[in-house]
Amino acid sequence: MPLVHRFSVPVFFRLFPTPCSWHVDRLELFVCTGNISRSPMAEILTPHIFNEPSLEFSSAGTHGLHDYAISREAERLLQRSHISQMTVDAFRSRRLTADIAAAVA
Repeated sequence: MPLVHRFSVPVFFRLFPTPCSWHVDRLELFVCTGNISRSPMAEILTPHIFNEPSLEFSSAGTHGLHDYAISREAERLLQRSHISQMTVDAFRSRRLTADIAAAVA
């Protein structure tokens, strides 16, 4: 089972303040409880930090609400980070399943 790090978005940007480029072919999964705030923000923001097409990012929630939009608070934070409204609107939450976890193992 992959190690899951828990940190807020501002801490994430302090850890990785500039875009990075690594050549790795893999899927990174961000997990939180409901999949409407923390993990979706990580899924949406991370590709802008790690400018590497061979990395793919996804998210799910341990108690995820199925097919919900991102929370208003997360939406506001993403807008302040200059993420397009279309990207925010396209996100739909999902619950963590064994199949999802197996995809990143």
